[in-house]
Amino acid sequence: MTTLVLHLFGGFEARLADRPLQGFRSVKNEALLAYLALTANRSHLRPALAGLLWPEEPEDAARRNLRQALFQLRRVLGAAGSAVIVDQNTVRFADTDIWTDAGAFNHLFHLCAHHEHAGLDRCASCMMRCAEAVALYRGEFLQGLFIDDSPALEEWLLMQREWFHARCMEMLDALAAWHEANAEFQVAYRYAQRQIELDPLREEAHRRAMRVLALAGQRSAALAAYETCWRWLEKELGVPPSPETEALAAQIRSGTITPTLSSSAPERPPAPLHNLPPLSTSLIGRENELTQLRQWLLDSTRRLITLTGPGGVGKTLLSLAAATAMRGAFADGVWFISLAGSDDLDALVIAVGREMGLNLQPAPEPWRQLVEFLAPREALLILDNFEHLLSAAERLSELLMKAPRLKLLVTSRARLNLQAEHVLSLSGLAWPEEAAPLPEALQQWSGTRLFLECARRVDPNFVTDASSASAIAAICRLVNGMPLAIELAAGWVEIYTCEEIAQAIRSNLDFLATDRSDAPLRQRSVRAAFDYSWRLLRPEEQRMLAQLSVFRGEFSRNAALAITSAALPTLTALVRQSLLQVVKPGRFVMHELLRQFASDQAVRLAGEGLLPAIEDAYARHAHYYLQELASHAQALVGETPQQSAAAIAADLDNIRAAWRWALEHREEALLARALEGLARFYELRGLHQEAAQRFRETLDVVQNERLRAALQIEQARACITLARYDDAITVSRAALESAQRMDDSGLTAAALLQLGLVANVMGDAPEAERYLEQALPLARAAGDTALSAEILAAQAPVRAYLGQDGSPLLHEALLIYRKLGNRRREGLTLNDLAMVATRTHDWDACIRYASAALEVARTLGEPRFESMTLNILAAAHAERGDYAESDRALLRSVHLARSIGYQIGEVNALNSLGLNHLERHERHQARDYFEQALEIARRTNYRRGIGVLLANLGNLACEEEEYVRSEALQREALEIARAAEDRYFVALRLSSLGDVRRWQGDYAGAFQCFREAAELAAELGASSIEAKARADVGLLWHLFGEEARCEQELNRSLLLARRSQSVGSEYRAEAALAWLAFSREGTESAVATLRNIAERARTAEQTAAEAQALSALGAALIELGDYDAAEAALERSLALRRALPGKLMTLTPLAHLADLTYRSARHQDAMRLLEEMLLILGDGVVGGVDDPLTVYAIGWRVLQSVGDARSSSFLCRGRQHLLKQASAFPGAKLQQRLQALLGDSLLLDFC
Repeated sequence: MTTLVLHLFGGFEARLADRPLQGFRSVKNEALLAYLALTANRSHLRPALAGLLWPEEPEDAARRNLRQALFQLRRVLGAAGSAVIVDQNTVRFADTDIWTDAGAFNHLFHLCAHHEHAGLDRCASCMMRCAEAVALYRGEFLQGLFIDDSPALEEWLLMQREWFHARCMEMLDALAAWHEANAEFQVAYRYAQRQIELDPLREEAHRRAMRVLALAGQRSAALAAYETCWRWLEKELGVPPSPETEALAAQIRSGTITPTLSSSAPERPPAPLHNLPPLSTSLIGRENELTQLRQWLLDSTRRLITLTGPGGVGKTLLSLAAATAMRGAFADGVWFISLAGSDDLDALVIAVGREMGLNLQPAPEPWRQLVEFLAPREALLILDNFEHLLSAAERLSELLMKAPRLKLLVTSRARLNLQAEHVLSLSGLAWPEEAAPLPEALQQWSGTRLFLECARRVDPNFVTDASSASAIAAICRLVNGMPLAIELAAGWVEIYTCEEIAQAIRSNLDFLATDRSDAPLRQRSVRAAFDYSWRLLRPEEQRMLAQLSVFRGEFSRNAALAITSAALPTLTALVRQSLLQVVKPGRFVMHELLRQFASDQAVRLAGEGLLPAIEDAYARHAHYYLQELASHAQALVGETPQQSAAAIAADLDNIRAAWRWALEHREEALLARALEGLARFYELRGLHQEAAQRFRETLDVVQNERLRAALQIEQARACITLARYDDAITVSRAALESAQRMDDSGLTAAALLQLGLVANVMGDAPEAERYLEQALPLARAAGDTALSAEILAAQAPVRAYLGQDGSPLLHEALLIYRKLGNRRREGLTLNDLAMVATRTHDWDACIRYASAALEVARTLGEPRFESMTLNILAAAHAERGDYAESDRALLRSVHLARSIGYQIGEVNALNSLGLNHLERHERHQARDYFEQALEIARRTNYRRGIGVLLANLGNLACEEEEYVRSEALQREALEIARAAEDRYFVALRLSSLGDVRRWQGDYAGAFQCFREAAELAAELGASSIEAKARADVGLLWHLFGEEARCEQELNRSLLLARRSQSVGSEYRAEAALAWLAFSREGTESAVATLRNIAERARTAEQTAAEAQALSALGAALIELGDYDAAEAALERSLALRRALPGKLMTLTPLAHLADLTYRSARHQDAMRLLEEMLLILGDGVVGGVDDPLTVYAIGWRVLQSVGDARSSSFLCRGRQHLLKQASAFPGAKLQQRLQALLGDSLLLDFC
């Protein structure tokens, strides 16, 4: 298992396989992980843990929160999630394969605390430990993390912070004292300064900084340090420095300071003894292993440490890097002993003696002389390449017993199997998971980072682009991150491109070689490294390793026993020699390059008659894995498909190889049995790209018609998800023809279902309905209830687009899936029900269904399903105003969709992100998201998505006052919806088009759009669309003088808005009705109603509705003569309108304010407001506002009253504009309203 790394000092960071882990969701989840990790292997009662984290919650709620938090933790931790061990009553964190900086700090401190020495600051070994510990302390424990609603957990955090801070200060003080006593004044100053940074009021640290600077001859810097101390004390405590500090400052000024060395202070140690060679290359990607190894070397209880791993993995380099840092920790030195040419115990003795200066005598025996030589010494020996001396391993135990202060660091391809041994296993470096990483991202992974360093050593001008970055990632993947192989591959960059290097590695293991004379023979090629290990094996181990080359990736013990002549002892021997790695109990993996080498050896051994034909093993391999795959098919559509999916995923490399073998050997019956399991697995794990390619390649070969039809249906499923609709139609029609020719009603129904799904997603709802209506009776006739339910669920959204209620079909499908125990399909149907709830604006139901669906998606580990559900849930959060939560859900949805090539999901999530930004008036970001999504939608011919995005870009253009462009976009979106007979979207597009026409002053054209939208929405039962459209229609009837019709439409709008919880439409209709009531009766009750609406709109953050209510309120108060209150309301309305897009909407409050100021004889103010109105209008007409006539009338009246010559042209402009609108409604009473407001001026013939 890959080590989980937690950095808890200076904030929280989690890393796995050299990559940061994200998605912890809350600080409580981070704190929970830290708490469990620091108390590793301690069991916590679940009720106690729940109470610690959620003390204010009821017990059931707290335990539910804990359950969810643990589930999320395990999910985020991925491969390391199994370390969180949960049973019915307790929770604990296993301490294997986890490293925390806080845990390492704690361990080092306790080693010092329990070490027998005269004093901490007089012990060289402990000073090494202290230096290691304080380097880990990057800041306070979980810095910046606060948990206000959990006092007990917050108290634990504070206690940890205080403990770690105090211990760090103790060790820093000891380190400063040690280096001061050894006259290493600059180093002492660094440690003193670090104390000051952590605690600026620690006067002792200030004094030490002053003293060591003075002793180093830096008198000015020492006095500056005194000034710093004085300022801190004065600022924070209001006190002067202590007498001791003042006395020290005086000594520094007078130049009389002397070192304060005590009689017990250590003498400066001599230069450390060692024979360590310089590091030949940088140590990259082993930071965690290096830290752990250093800690072990400082731990007196760990005296025999073995670094294991295959050849070329970097054992020697890591041992040298760790030992270099330990040179001062061992009184008798650190010694590197190369055993590459040593093949017996005497050779080992000679090698050690040569390096450490032991002159061997004729007697006693060499081994005894070595033991006697090392017995009194405190030294570290690095025994490099011990694997061919395993027979002498027990002698090391004897040596450690006789030499109690000796420590051994052994590098070996095989474990020593000694009781005292502590093993640190090395595997390959990390490489990018994605096939095409960005060039600048290559530094994030240790494997690619090593390649870049080695390449630039060969060619200093080496640079990467997108193509070479992909090839470098492929190289590291091909060699499984083996450092030797990466270094050898990078050595060719002067001659070959990275793409050519990758291709050469795929075809020829011998490509990875070098002619460097300074490299050991066993490291001049990967083959040489493997051949060295091969020669160390016994014949039966060689035969088994050769047979195991049939496996790809991981394999189980059971598979090895079933397919090869494996025996458990031999398997164990190969593990001990680092030729197989244990992934987890009972599962193994062989390095890919080693597998290639072993495969070559298998062919050679078979040719020599020492091994059965390897082809028989490949046949057994294919039958074993494809039969295993077939056995999982039913479970993949059951209650717990994730268990079978996990089992298949673990064996996927072998399943792929087995499928290829069966295809090459035309084992069509075997493929047919395995198809259902493979298809459902691909679907469950979102591997749609692979599914489409795998099934297409298989169709190129197989001949059986029934198998071909089944493959075509599965290929169509994958193509629909990948938005490759033409391909999906082609293979679905081919499958339909074959199924009908065979008279197979089940296959026919399945093919029709795919055609229906394609038609629906392409926006042709009537065509989709025809296909699905044909499919359903065929599925029922075939007795395929699961297929019947799938067709019912597919019909529901189609019915919705046709204006019918599809929810009964979904509930019927849900019952079938629950009866069948098909957990995945149950979740997808819940997802569909959530989508239906968004159309009816039932946000409570939407969140309820979507949350249930999301739980299923995450339980199953299905990214496509999760991406879809997050998008729906985000819509509900956005509708409720929680845009931050909505954005988080959508960004996660985009990530999931991209990771599996789910382009429809990516389009939908990007579109929703754009809408969120548009709602917040962040237009630049909104456009970016819309245009990204539109490009993908056009590329994939996602017609409905294209229409939605054109409409949203039209809305955005409208906000930016580009009304002509907006109308063109809305018209194109409307045409797409009409062509698809998508009536719901037709209603939406008509409403949007009406808005644009109103902005342009085309009130008659807007009226036609709004009325058609209202009628269509009424047929569909789309209450929110109808409520908005009827309010628009009602206000236009008011403009045209039809008060009765106006009131009728507004009352209908109010009822619908309340039914659909569309608060914006509700307040808009209610305010308009209150204004109508005031216009008729002039009562205070109408004014009170308008005040109430404005306040409710403000509370609900419905800014446009609040501005509308305040404008009406201001106009009413003017008529009542309450000018002060009117002005306050209108100024507030104007401020709100100015904060919203669309300058034209400011015309109404500006006009009423001009009217008010003119009536108050404030003519200059009135003209200032009129000038702003005229500037906004320019040469255009009044648009956007609900009542342009009032704007024209007030403007003309004020201009005329002050004798402004522009009054005539302004009246003419308004008259022509409104009479043109009135001509579309011959029976309307607009001319009567004109006469009432403008009087005889209407009759003047100067226009």
